[in-house]
Amino acid sequence: MIIKFWKKYFGEALPLAHELKTKFTDRWVRFHSLPESKRYPDSGDELKEILFRLNKIIVDLSAGDADLCIVGIGYSNSKQPQGLSQSIKKFFNKPKYWLSIPIHNPEDEKKDHSYWHLYEEQIIWQEGRLDDIFRLVINDDIRNFMVINTNLGWVFHPYDGGVDIVFKNREEMEIIKNRYSNWLSSNSLGY
Repeated sequence: MIIKFWKKYFGEALPLAHELKTKFTDRWVRFHSLPESKRYPDSGDELKEILFRLNKIIVDLSAGDADLCIVGIGYSNSKQPQGLSQSIKKFFNKPKYWLSIPIHNPEDEKKDHSYWHLYEEQIIWQEGRLDDIFRLVINDDIRNFMVINTNLGWVFHPYDGGVDIVFKNREEMEIIKNRYSNWLSSNSLGY
């Protein structure tokens, strides 16, 4: 299911969460975690605010469709999948291997090769379900985690400082962008 979804909305683009914002700028939006684009929480109240924002956006995006897909990554020096990284493994019950992506320059034979191995799992969303993963993301302990709704056509990529969302079309992006406009960056490029 995720392969069909990806091809339909993202074509041949690799599912590298951190690159989606530059490849799909016409349907991408970034929301910051805290007021004034503050990146990391200094208090329990600030952490609650970040978790509130992440959950609020997913609830809104899901529009009652609780069938979501979470995507995590494992890393290795081999093309063969080695499983999810230890830091995220415990949050997946039955991860399914999706894809391996070479992160090295394939033409450079002298350098060690490294790969990202993507795993996905279907979940039923409920508010707060991903808070433990979000805490790791907020602290920059895990990266390139994604939440995807294959039915509604969006990719939600939280990072330490906010969340990038890529929609299936510009119209849906504009609706959410306007709804949460006070969480946008003041940077003219949206970063």
